[in-house]
Amino acid sequence: MRISDLKFKLVFSFLFCILFFVFFSGNILAAHLYFKVPENLVGVGQIIPVNVFLDTGGEDINALEIGVDYSRDLLKLKDWSDGNSVVNLWMERPGSDADKLIFSGLIPGGYNGKRGLLVTLNFETLKEGRAGVSLLDSSEMLLSDGAGTPAKLSINDFWFYVKEGASKLESDKKKDSDSPEDFKPEIDRDDSVFDGKYFLIFATQDKDSGVDYYEVKEGEGGFERAESPYLIRNQRKKQEIEVRAVDKDGNERASLISFVPVYPFWNGGIIIAVIMILLLISSGVYIFKKKN
Repeated sequence: MRISDLKFKLVFSFLFCILFFVFFSGNILAAHLYFKVPENLVGVGQIIPVNVFLDTGGEDINALEIGVDYSRDLLKLKDWSDGNSVVNLWMERPGSDADKLIFSGLIPGGYNGKRGLLVTLNFETLKEGRAGVSLLDSSEMLLSDGAGTPAKLSINDFWFYVKEGASKLESDKKKDSDSPEDFKPEIDRDDSVFDGKYFLIFATQDKDSGVDYYEVKEGEGGFERAESPYLIRNQRKKQEIEVRAVDKDGNERASLISFVPVYPFWNGGIIIAVIMILLLISSGVYIFKKKN
C-alpha cells in the first residue's frame, strides 16, 4: 500500500469520526424518558404499576411537563404515586381526563442522573390485548441553566400484554407507616395572583406511598381539601392557619403559620376615618373656644 493511500485513509477515518460526533452527539446527550413495569405479561383485572423514569443524558433538568397517552380500551388509570420521586414541587399533579394525562413540576437545584423516578401510574387492566403507554409530543423539559433552555428529549412507546388467566402480580408494596416530610407553608401576595389578595403556598413529599391530598384550616374553622396556591378566605383577620398533608396510607403531617394582614394606609377607609376624627376634634376645639 502506498503511503499516499494510507494517509488518505487516516484522514478519511478522522473526518468520519468528527462528522459522526457532530451529527449524533446531540442524540447521545438527549434526555430520555422511559417506562418500567414488574412484568410484561399480566392478567385481566389486575393493577399494574407503570413507573416513569428520567435519564437526563448528563444534563441538569429542573422543570418538566409530561403528557402520557395509553390504551384506554385496555387500561384504566386508578391512581398514581410520587413516592421517591425526584420532583419536589408539583405545578400540575397527575390527573386524567377524557383526552390526556398531564403532569408538570419543578426540581429545585436540578436533577442529573440515569434513573430518576418521576411518577408511578397505577393502571387497572380491563381486557386482553397489547397495551401501550406512550409520551405525547408536547412533553418537554427545561435545563437548569438559569435561562430555561429546552432540553433535547428522546421518547419511546412502551408495550406489554394483558391476557386472561395470566399469573397475578405479587405486590411488593409495604405498608407506609411514616408521615410526609416536614414542610413550612408561606404566605405571599402578588398583583398577578388572586387580584393581589393574600394566598398560601405549600408543598411536601412522602417517599413511600406519596402525598394524596392537602387540607387547610383557617382559625377556628374546619379542615377543607385544598391545593397550592390557596386563597386565604378571611383576608382581614389575624389568625393561625394549619396545613395538613396526608399520604396515600393515611399518615399525616401538619404545619402552622400565623397570618397577620398588613393593610396599606389608604386601604379600608383608614385615611377617611383619620380625617373624620381630625374634623371632629377641630370642630370641638372651635366650638369650645367660641363659647369662651
